[in-house]
Amino acid sequence: MAPGFSQGVSGIASIKYLCARVQRELYDSFNWPHLIIEADESLLAGERYYSFDGSLNRDRILGAYVKWSSNWVPVDYGFDPLVYNASFPEDTYQSDPIQKWRFWEGAQYEVWPCPSSNDQLLRWRFVRNLNPLVNDSDVSDLDADLIVMFVAAEMLVRMKSPDAQAKSSAAREHLQKLKGQMMPKGTFIFGASDSEDRYTGMKTRKF
Repeated sequence: MAPGFSQGVSGIASIKYLCARVQRELYDSFNWPHLIIEADESLLAGERYYSFDGSLNRDRILGAYVKWSSNWVPVDYGFDPLVYNASFPEDTYQSDPIQKWRFWEGAQYEVWPCPSSNDQLLRWRFVRNLNPLVNDSDVSDLDADLIVMFVAAEMLVRMKSPDAQAKSSAAREHLQKLKGQMMPKGTFIFGASDSEDRYTGMKTRKF
């Protein structure tokens, strides 16, 4: 095998690795709207602890909502054992709808208060897992031009090319452009109350 050929093969492998790594880094840097999905789980009466579905990305949960009495309401994250003191003993207190959730041991989570019926549906909103770039047939989840621009910029930096800074700036500008295009363009509602979203007018129901 000729030296030039072997060096070319090695270079391709290095570029593939850079593309995969850059996509992972860009994925971690932003909650890309086109990768945000939802998953539902039915809650059971008397059951406080549940296991996360294996497809749910626990590291990128954006929110939780519960459907109760035909309405969707937000479920806040985080509570400590003191919440049990404000009602009944933790082993017996049940009420609808749930108001909070928190991570539990392993791949589990706990809801509070413990459901008193089977009439609640919990909906997770999260950034789905990234499809890795491993095989030649794999398709990137993020903008291909964006990935290539950052890879090229990094390679030029390693080569100490005078174009490195310009390419890095172009990559960052493209990134900001994509983020701007993906952000929602709401309508500001000047007279919205404190319980309403001033950009959508949607009311938040409190319990």
